[in-house]
Amino acid sequence: MKKLFGKKALSVFLAFVVAMVFAASSTISVFAADKTKTVWVLTESSSKTTGLGDDRTWKDTYKYDKNGLLIEKNLDGERTVYKRNSKGAPVSDKQYEGKKLTGTCKYKLNKKGYVVKETNYDKAKKVDSTYTATYWSNGNLKKAVYNDKSSEMVITENYRKNGTLKSDESTWKGFVDSSKAKYDKHGNKIKNTTVFEDGTKSETTYKLTYNKKGDVVKSVETDKSTLDGEETISKTTVTYKYTYDKAGNPTKVVEKSSDGEDSWTTVTTYKYKKFKVAKKYWKYLLQEIL
Repeated sequence: MKKLFGKKALSVFLAFVVAMVFAASSTISVFAADKTKTVWVLTESSSKTTGLGDDRTWKDTYKYDKNGLLIEKNLDGERTVYKRNSKGAPVSDKQYEGKKLTGTCKYKLNKKGYVVKETNYDKAKKVDSTYTATYWSNGNLKKAVYNDKSSEMVITENYRKNGTLKSDESTWKGFVDSSKAKYDKHGNKIKNTTVFEDGTKSETTYKLTYNKKGDVVKSVETDKSTLDGEETISKTTVTYKYTYDKAGNPTKVVEKSSDGEDSWTTVTTYKYKKFKVAKKYWKYLLQEIL
């Protein structure tokens, strides 16, 4: 398959467009905080999927500096090491597969300390891809553009007054004419409509059920695809069972999925570390590094 985007840029785009589909907010967010300014950061997550005939296991780990700011993450063998300035803002990173350097990235910040541009370089130190961003006044992402040598992705986001994501719209030159999504009051996706350049239209809805903690315990995903006037419908049901620690962080999530033909289970465990973080660093905790 022809490379469309650098690995880093593609993973960022998918993080915005896909990762927030229906997982409970506390399980997809690296950070959780209480009113005392004490922060629990995720240090490790281990997952295993069974039931599809090809069981898979993977582990992600995260390391932090003394201020509780992320300085390294290892996502199933793909490692990124971050360099920060004295204010805590990210200025560059290096990407590895095992011990092998695969790329680097330099960040450009605005006056508020938010990343407004990333320039990604391959191992030969040539520009591989770029990312630019603009923000709403409260620091939420407003628009992001990802470019590499062969294509471009653009996403715009709109938020409610309480800060939760309300809707987004994206395009992917060469593949997607438009993709529009709506989110519920928790910030989880409930509808996504995508029109591909080949004429295919896909509409996916998510019916979500929450527990008292605000975590999703059931998701019913219905996907309708239309090509040349012919419609196909598929449905996937997912249930989530949580185990929490005393601070309310999920330490184990059992995710059971079924699409009417196959059933599979993913079990994920989480480990955390507690930091007391100075207020000046808070925006860098909550602004996830891309």
